[in-house]
Amino acid sequence: ITNKYQTGKIITTKIEHPSVYETIKSLENTYDVVYLDIDEKGIIDDNQLKEELDNNTILVSIMWVNNIIGTVQPIKEIIELLKQYPKAKLHVDMVQGLCKIEPNFDLNDIDMFTFSTHKIYGPKGIGGLFIKKNII
Repeated sequence: ITNKYQTGKIITTKIEHPSVYETIKSLENTYDVVYLDIDEKGIIDDNQLKEELDNNTILVSIMWVNNIIGTVQPIKEIIELLKQYPKAKLHVDMVQGLCKIEPNFDLNDIDMFTFSTHKIYGPKGIGGLFIKKNII
C-alpha cells in the first residue's frame, strides 16, 4: 500500500495522550503538524481549529475525554467543522470515555477511533482501532 497523502496538515492538541502525541510528533518532518491550544477549562480553542483547517488538512486527532484533567472535547462540533473539508479524516481517542459517558455525537461520523480494553473491564494490553470503510 502506498500513502496517497505524502504531504498535508495534521491537527491535534497539546494535551493528547503520549501514545498519540508522540506518534504525531514523529511525523513533523513529513507533515505540517499543528498543536491546538486549550482554554482555562482544558477545552480546545475552536477558533484556532477553524483558522488551521484548510484543504491540505488530512487528519484531525482529538482525545474525547482527557485522562488527566477530565475535560470532554466538543467532538460533535468538530465533526460539523470537518464536513467542510472532505479530505480531512477525524481520529478520536475514546479510551477514557467509551462505555463511561454517552456521546452526543454519532459514531458513524468519526473516521477512526481508538480504545483500550482494560478501561472497559477487558484484559490489559489490548487495544483497538476502528476504521471507517473506504477511508484509505
